[in-house]
Amino acid sequence: MEIKKRLLTGMGLAVILPGLLLIAGCAGEKKPVSSLSNADYAIRRAQDAKANDFAPAELRMAEEKLSQARTAAENEKYKDARELADEARADAEAAEAKSRSETAKKESQEMQESVTTLQRNVSPQPAPAPMAR
Repeated sequence: MEIKKRLLTGMGLAVILPGLLLIAGCAGEKKPVSSLSNADYAIRRAQDAKANDFAPAELRMAEEKLSQARTAAENEKYKDARELADEARADAEAAEAKSRSETAKKESQEMQESVTTLQRNVSPQPAPAPMAR
C-alpha cells in the first residue's frame, strides 16, 4: 500500500508539475510596454528627421511593424509583440539614419553651389580694352 501511494504521488507530480510550470511561464510574460514605447519614440525621431521624404519605405515598414506589435500585445501575444516592436525600432532607426545622411548630402551640395557662385562673383573681371582715338 505504501509503495502504491508513493507511486501515485510521484505520477501525480509528473503530470501536474509540467502543467504548473507552463501556467507559471505564461503568467510571467508581461506586456512589452518599454519595447512599444521605444519603437514609437524611434518612429517619431525618424519623422522629425524627414524620413517621409528621404526614407519613406523604411519608415512605412517601421510603422506597420509597430501596428502589428500593438495588435499582438492586445491579443496577449507578448513575445511576438516584443519582437515586432524591436524590429520596428530598428527599422525606424535605419530610416532616421538614412534621412539624416541624405539631408547632409543635400546641404553639402547646396553649400558647394553657394561657394561656386561666390567664387564667380568675386573673381577679378578682365579690364575693358582701351578705346582707340
